[in-house]
Amino acid sequence: MGKIYPKKRSRKKKSLKAMIFGGLFFCSLAGLAYFLVWSPYFWVSRIEFEPDKPPRYYRQDDVKKIVQEVLDDKIWRFIPRKSVFLFPAEGIRSGILARYPEIKSVKAGKKFPNAVRLAIEERTGVGIWCQLERPTAEALAAEEAKISTSSPDTSGILPKTEGKKIGQCFTLDQEGVIYRESALIEGDFVLNIFSGKAAAPPRIGDEVASWETMDFILKLKDGLPGVKPAGGLSLSAANFEIVSAGDLRVKTSVGFEIYFNPGYSIGTQLGALQMVLDNEIKENYVSLEYIDLRIEGRVYYQ
Repeated sequence: MGKIYPKKRSRKKKSLKAMIFGGLFFCSLAGLAYFLVWSPYFWVSRIEFEPDKPPRYYRQDDVKKIVQEVLDDKIWRFIPRKSVFLFPAEGIRSGILARYPEIKSVKAGKKFPNAVRLAIEERTGVGIWCQLERPTAEALAAEEAKISTSSPDTSGILPKTEGKKIGQCFTLDQEGVIYRESALIEGDFVLNIFSGKAAAPPRIGDEVASWETMDFILKLKDGLPGVKPAGGLSLSAANFEIVSAGDLRVKTSVGFEIYFNPGYSIGTQLGALQMVLDNEIKENYVSLEYIDLRIEGRVYYQ
């Protein structure tokens, strides 16, 4: 019986030591956390930009204010986010993007001991997108009736109308995102893209064309001048109309339209276009209305 008591005391001593060391460890950890979070030494006091070049669409001072507003917020109302260890990179990114749709991406990184470094990529415009507003059938009928009654000599020979009205226009980037209002600019050197009215009015930041469609359009704009009808004239186009995912219409520099399908190979469609111009249409391209390449393996024209 006498041998049992020392063992009990030994266990109590070990338990007491564990509690003491555990308490010391916890206090040390809490002190370290307090130092890292509440010490002004680690509070963000500098906001740097990378690369350090003049921006086009934003002011660095305004971006700094957005970042500072995010940093001034607190977790659970008492833990400061301004610590370089706790700064909210996602909150900073979303705050800047919400304020500037002209900015494509934002990367926010920490730079010890007390700086945030921002890498901002601005959008690059590749053309102008305009909304096409198509009037109702009733409005078209009223317009045709007005024309027929005001021009007796043309009774029964009504002019062909597409019933399209150009609405708002915006600058868009390579990914099909509109980010600034713009005027429509006509000319062979400006890429103009049109598409029908959506369910809701367009808003800055909307994707009005898919990345795949934009890639097709940009490649088509570069590749079309390589197609030459009889006489050696190169085809070119500045105006593109997106009718649907499988229907892209191009108004050419010589007058007729070409209907493409962005879902098929652009090289195959341009090859078929050159072949039908060389072998069938030849010099008659001046009286063409359209060439339809939307169905793979078939070409229609009128």
